[in-house]
Amino acid sequence: MLISDTVMMLCLLGFCLGWIAIDRVGQVDKRIPSWLWLLAIGAFVAAAIGVAQGRWQAAVGGSVALLMLLCLILRSRRTRAAKRRPWFTTLLFLLGSAIAYVPLYVLPVFDIPEPTGPHFIGVRTFELTDSDRLGVLDAASDQPRRMLVRAWYPAERTGKSPMPYTTAAEQRVTFAGLATQIGMPSFFFSHLPLVRTNGYENVPVISSETPLPVVIFGHGYGSYLAQNTVLMEELASHGYLVISISHPYDAAPIKFSDGSVIETSNEPSQEALDDQGRPIIRKGQKELFVGETYDDRHQGLIDYQDELKSIDSRMLRSAAAWLDDRMFVTEALAAGKVPSAVADVIAKGDFSRIAHVGMSFGGSTSAGAAYEDPRCVAAVNLDGGDYYFKSINQDIPVPLLMLHSDWRVFADIFGDGRPADLTFAFNDFSYERHAQAGQREDVYRLRVDNVQHIGISDYPLMLRQPLSGLLVGSIDPDAMMRIINDFVRGFLDRHLRELNNGFPETEFATHANDVVRHDATAVRHWWAAKTPIEAATLEQLLADTLGTESKP
Repeated sequence: MLISDTVMMLCLLGFCLGWIAIDRVGQVDKRIPSWLWLLAIGAFVAAAIGVAQGRWQAAVGGSVALLMLLCLILRSRRTRAAKRRPWFTTLLFLLGSAIAYVPLYVLPVFDIPEPTGPHFIGVRTFELTDSDRLGVLDAASDQPRRMLVRAWYPAERTGKSPMPYTTAAEQRVTFAGLATQIGMPSFFFSHLPLVRTNGYENVPVISSETPLPVVIFGHGYGSYLAQNTVLMEELASHGYLVISISHPYDAAPIKFSDGSVIETSNEPSQEALDDQGRPIIRKGQKELFVGETYDDRHQGLIDYQDELKSIDSRMLRSAAAWLDDRMFVTEALAAGKVPSAVADVIAKGDFSRIAHVGMSFGGSTSAGAAYEDPRCVAAVNLDGGDYYFKSINQDIPVPLLMLHSDWRVFADIFGDGRPADLTFAFNDFSYERHAQAGQREDVYRLRVDNVQHIGISDYPLMLRQPLSGLLVGSIDPDAMMRIINDFVRGFLDRHLRELNNGFPETEFATHANDVVRHDATAVRHWWAAKTPIEAATLEQLLADTLGTESKP
């Protein structure tokens, strides 16, 4: 908690104890009312300081302090006899103080875990514009594609103070918009500028002559550049150059350096919700997740894409735009076509061999980029569905880490009471040929138990129980951060840096209580039961639907 939070709560508790003391000793000790005045005023002032800093949660405690002051004023005007035995107000103050603590606890000014690497971490934010792509998504027909990009990198030591999780200006735009998207008031995340990261803005890049391994990262749909700051810092502390790309209109509102803002498009939510604001569950999607047989699930996957095509789905148009964004940024960085303020950092990167990493929709983009980008030698999909689609029944050309959240949640959403099938994950038809599914040693699939989709990010740190249990799952937040860091860094060390580091056995052993190894062997067994005619028919159906090549 902030110092102001602690002072406020101590003053509230002290007032409650003093108020009880009045009842026990009456007016014998006339100093007690003076202390009560000081405690109530102190609680109010501390709350006001917190609110002024953006800690809106302290407003509850400030309201309780005002109630205490009001009771003191009323008490000072009553007769001596009326001042005895204030049990009702005592219970009221105790209850109010307890309630005041709840928002401070549930929405903390959290600590970013300290990275485990030896390097200081530098951070620079810059812009790139693709002048060859006009009118992308919601942009005007003559407007080029403009993107905000952020780099985390190993840096020289500095005496500067670490940067906040977000600036106040960014919070008023990006996080206010994000709060509105999830049905919260715009000030819901106003305390995030009080959170300090381990990164230092605009500090010199490390002076080593060895090129830095490069990771290109993509956030989730409707999210923001720094949604996985913990992972970005961990990788940078171990010598990686990490580049995160925003995707205008599909991201939370983006504020550029000139003050201009690109808001989040309303089209995705209009497509995803019915007239009553309830999520639209498409038949094919439901069958993919919880179909009773593998035939049902496979057909559901095909039907889902057909459904999206039939409505000219924003998801398909976004998938294409995000992949184009990824390719443009990667090519611009490799060619050194970046602002001068970041040129020295980008020049340190080895863009001949890179890894594409992303969470949710960004994870789908990352796996898709592995098929399109010849520089890519490794890919990580953090719980993203496959909206590239061409990867269905197709071997991914590079090693892949496919990290799933606890997909038992989807059985609760789609299953109509049917239990979850722990042998099947929604991407099991992707990234490997059906006939060989589960046999590739460099395709790693796993499930993290007791975490929901949004928990594969920094969000577990932002929330505490019981709110975190509803939104991100019951897993310990620090354990979740370590799981993401260890598996992603271990995978990249093995396949981007080509280190003999014992991945993934070391990571599975370390996190055996939370992580379950998974593979797509059940898909191979299902496919093996097909007759040659049935298999050829399905191959052709996939080729016709997805635009891929039919292979025997």
